Amino acid sequence: MFHCTQCHHTQLKWSGQCPSCNAWNTLKEQETTTIARGSQKKVIGKKKEVVALNPRSTSHMRLNVKSPELAGVLGGGLVRGSLTLLSGEPGIGKSTLTLELAHWCANKETPVLYISGEEGEEQIAGRAHRLGVNNPHIHFLHEEVLEDIMSTLEATPYPIVIIDSVSVLYAESLGGATGGVSQIRMIAETCMHYSKKTNTAMILIGHVTKDGDLAGPKTLEHLVDTVLFLEGDKYQSYRILRAMKNRF
Repeated sequence: MFHCTQCHHTQLKWSGQCPSCNAWNTLKEQETTTIARGSQKKVIGKKKEVVALNPRSTSHMRLNVKSPELAGVLGGGLVRGSLTLLSGEPGIGKSTLTLELAHWCANKETPVLYISGEEGEEQIAGRAHRLGVNNPHIHFLHEEVLEDIMSTLEATPYPIVIIDSVSVLYAESLGGATGGVSQIRMIAETCMHYSKKTNTAMILIGHVTKDGDLAGPKTLEHLVDTVLFLEGDKYQSYRILRAMKNRF
């Protein structure tokens, strides 16, 4: 078997380019071992309680969004415990939209944490001033190390967390370049597990490539619950926000 050192894709034959992440010369041969019949170790797990499926409304799971247009795209509001990916071309207004979203959602009972690895506090505060966003329940953190972000969230949880952006975060526990396939996959998986465990609504900002595709591994789109795409002419006043995927 040949194993890709970047995205962990496996295949039977060697090739110069990985078909999963398109990286060159990353397929390395690994020895495979055959386990004799009857020699497998018994795996012992914990017994879990099984409950009857009870169909119910999801309205109580949604956080109120003051913008009717955005709430409509989200299917009625931002869902607790969901992981949303907002993508679009550079300069299209992703950071502006998420700052507005924070303003529409933040209140005393539902504070919002805005995490930026690209822009500092002065830049975000300047944008908020231009937009007329003055909400004391929006908190800010400038950080790009994934482990430090998760430690901060474990110590002080927030109902809504915005991360700008997934391509600049870096997991110290994993090698590879910032924005690489393995890095983005680990960051998305970590955020997904945290959002489900703590019932936190998390929003990841992502970029698109020159071809118009989402940057990062294709599995990123499968991991998240909702994929939003912001498009339009960045030199004009209007934008179109499309829900490319929405599990809710």
